[in-house]
Amino acid sequence: MYEFRVIAPGLDAETIKRAEAAAQAEFDAVGVKAWEAATAIFKLECTEKEYDIMDPNIPPRFGLTERGYNAAMAWMGAVHEAKKACYGDAGLNKRHEGWDFVAPRDREV
Repeated sequence: MYEFRVIAPGLDAETIKRAEAAAQAEFDAVGVKAWEAATAIFKLECTEKEYDIMDPNIPPRFGLTERGYNAAMAWMGAVHEAKKACYGDAGLNKRHEGWDFVAPRDREV
C-alpha cells in the first residue's frame, strides 16, 4: 500500500483519519491505488489547456487510457470526500489555510 495523507491544521486526529478513510473509499470504488490515481491526475492536468478535463471522451494523451481517466476522477473524488469529511458540505468551496491532500510517496509503507 502506498501512503497518502490529509493535512488539516487545527483538526483532531480522528477527523483526519475519517477524511483519509473517505478518500480511500473513492480509490477502492474505482479499484485503483492512490499512486495510480495521483499519476493519472498529473497526466490529465497536463492536458488541461488543450481539453476539457471533465469530458469522458478526452482523447488518449500522455498514455492516459480509460482506466487512467477513471483513476484521475477517483483522485478528484478523493480530494472532495476528504475535504467534506474535514469541513462538511459548507466547507467544500472555502479555502482552508494549510489544508492539503498529499500525493503518495515513492516508497511502500
